[in-house]
Amino acid sequence: MKAFEQAARVLIVCGLIMLAAAIYSCTENKSGGPGQVSTAAGGDVALIVTGDKYPASEVLTSPLLRNPLREYCYSMTMLKKAKEAEVQVTDEEVNARIDETKAVVDQRNTTWEHYLESQYVTEEEYWLNAKYSLMFERLVESRVTVSEEDKLELWDTQQSSIIDQYLADNHLPESERSTVEYEKVADICEERARNVKKQAALVEVRKEIVEETTIEFPFVEDEALRKQYEDLTINMAREAQSERSDQSLVPGTAK
Repeated sequence: MKAFEQAARVLIVCGLIMLAAAIYSCTENKSGGPGQVSTAAGGDVALIVTGDKYPASEVLTSPLLRNPLREYCYSMTMLKKAKEAEVQVTDEEVNARIDETKAVVDQRNTTWEHYLESQYVTEEEYWLNAKYSLMFERLVESRVTVSEEDKLELWDTQQSSIIDQYLADNHLPESERSTVEYEKVADICEERARNVKKQAALVEVRKEIVEETTIEFPFVEDEALRKQYEDLTINMAREAQSERSDQSLVPGTAK
């Protein structure tokens, strides 16, 4: 399930926030050498992982770090866009979403605590991830409007399957098919039109987030190296996304 897949990313993202804060706090003094991440004492920040030291410049160029860092940046852009759209999510709504996941976990004959442990996340981290997911959904939904023309178009193009759904939903025999008119299935037409619009809005919002996301590494003094880090983290991914989008417009090309 989507919620299960997203949960595993939370711990990594939170770790990145702490990592970025730790690096930045060590770099207020710009005394490091060219092309290095500065520290108060000069030189490259040493990050200690499982007892071994790794230069921060090496960490910043690692593909293992770039993907979750990029996901974090995308999340921050999404939150900014949600705020601009006045999208809100209450704590009660987040709790209700988590309760739905807990019900699934219960059906798997395990406890919620054991599930969190298996995902290496805390309750707080999982809660925050659920909130971000809901905000993204609301942001997409805020772009969706369904007109009467949209519903009528669905009725014209999908009349047979709409009637099939109406008969099935209401447990009616096939003999009732001829009695089904638009007024009876307007709700079905609206639901289908909304789903079509939602899919288009989803693609649109994701594209906007990718295009608008930026990142800067002000603690890297060398301009060329700083640009390299920024390109690796965001810009190259954006260009690849753009190329994939262009290819999807070519007839016969699978998306």
